[in-house]
Amino acid sequence: MATAAAPDPAHAPTGTAREEPAQAVTRRALVLGTILAPCICYWVAYTQIRANSTDLVMMSLMAAALFPLIVLLTGNAVVRRFAPRWALSRGELLTIYAMLASTAGLAGGGFIPFLAANIPAAQHFGAASGWEEWVPLLKPWATVSDPEAVRAFYEGQSGFWRPAHLRAWALPILSWSGFLLAMLFWGYCLNTLLRRPWMDGEKLPFPIAQIPLEITRPDVPFWRSRVLWAGIAIPAVLESLNSINGTFSPNVPYVRLKPDDVLNLQTYITEHPWNAVGYFPLAFYPLAIGLSFLLPAELSFSCWFFYLVGKAERVASTAWGLNDPGASLAASRMPYLLEQGTGAFLAVALLSLYAARRHLSLAFRHAFSGRGEAPAVDDGDEPMSYRAAVWGGIAASVFLVAFATLMGLAWHVSVLFFVLYALFLVTYTRIRAEAGLPWVMAALFNPHGILLDIGGQGRYRPQDLTALARFEWFEMDYRSHMMPNQMDGIKIARSSGVNLRGLSLALGLATITALIGSWLSCLHIFYTHGALTANVNTWYAAMG
Repeated sequence: MATAAAPDPAHAPTGTAREEPAQAVTRRALVLGTILAPCICYWVAYTQIRANSTDLVMMSLMAAALFPLIVLLTGNAVVRRFAPRWALSRGELLTIYAMLASTAGLAGGGFIPFLAANIPAAQHFGAASGWEEWVPLLKPWATVSDPEAVRAFYEGQSGFWRPAHLRAWALPILSWSGFLLAMLFWGYCLNTLLRRPWMDGEKLPFPIAQIPLEITRPDVPFWRSRVLWAGIAIPAVLESLNSINGTFSPNVPYVRLKPDDVLNLQTYITEHPWNAVGYFPLAFYPLAIGLSFLLPAELSFSCWFFYLVGKAERVASTAWGLNDPGASLAASRMPYLLEQGTGAFLAVALLSLYAARRHLSLAFRHAFSGRGEAPAVDDGDEPMSYRAAVWGGIAASVFLVAFATLMGLAWHVSVLFFVLYALFLVTYTRIRAEAGLPWVMAALFNPHGILLDIGGQGRYRPQDLTALARFEWFEMDYRSHMMPNQMDGIKIARSSGVNLRGLSLALGLATITALIGSWLSCLHIFYTHGALTANVNTWYAAMG
């Protein structure tokens, strides 16, 4: 991943990368996006928890945002024909898309469904799992302790809107919502500080952002391309056949596209040491194939080459007897792929920050200097001023550490935990900005795992371990995280001429309404159908 010294953007004119003159975010775009955000969150929650069907937010190119954009484009074409003054402009359409893409993930894996399942988990599973000694360490303002509210959450056949349930959840919802808003604002401050070096300096391609930019361009007949429709038809037909086979009629032929036991090469590799290759699936992912055309050749090469290198390391470790049954605990983990992945994640973040060091130094000096002493810097065309980004990031960091400390985590462990988490987010956002992969998974060693692996559980107090367990819901699955979607939204606005300060307001409003919509949607579904019943996807309750 390229992080070599790039042209220093610190003193670059603010408008170097803007393609169109800045235009204000309109009131109707704000209203439409703010109203649509919680509606989309309900759609996401119902589809993924209750219906257990289409994956709407786990992919980098979120269907939960792209599909509404296509619907708006279709409706807008009709409106433009009969009432052109009411038609939405390209900037308005892209603002709404950015609002939805940056908030729909709140109702998906890694956010509210995991958090909602985490809050009452200790009370429900405590006796069966031997957690009785840990339950008293939980903070009442961050958990649901009413037995009836906990039982109804997991068994369903109830309703979230009952007064007793609302009272049981009110304080935990307020507490964790404050934490979530601080964390999302923290990421937005980081995005503001990294925008110029990544977009104007290194000129990262932002492949995911190119899709909505292309389909909304008025000067290009995007939807009239026969090649495009052929590309749409192939996966549409194949996926429709499989959907009909699984939902309506098994007599309809099923076409193997996704990984399964039949398409897993490990099943057919039985000779020692080659059988150590591990899970080795073959798959036909039209989305992945299409997005790969947006990647630079060296990145596309790296994606599959180093995957095969990892497989070769597993085979070599087995061939050399490094992880034989009698090997030591340390040797048995060879070739340390989990640790390699974690080290790579941290290294990419540190190299990215190092490449942006001059710009970051200027931004921090500007923030900490007096009004008359601040170095000359033009941040008028940024999502927020550098002073607001730096001090806002510091304030959010203090809030997060204070929250963790109140949860029982030692303050120095809290600081280290959130430093690691910030580095993970920088890398995750960087991968999306540079490679635009269909799915971006975080390193399998999350900050929680790193702390325990380095220090060992014996070095931590019971309060520390309890607090870390309460934070695991947001560090297990990064696929629907807001930070890379926020950065894509900034790129879209920058390229289409939308005012970035107006975009910040739009994203803030959408985040608040989407957060409310996600809480209400998820809790309504869990209390109606039960978080651990056959009526829902129980993966969310298990992960929480």
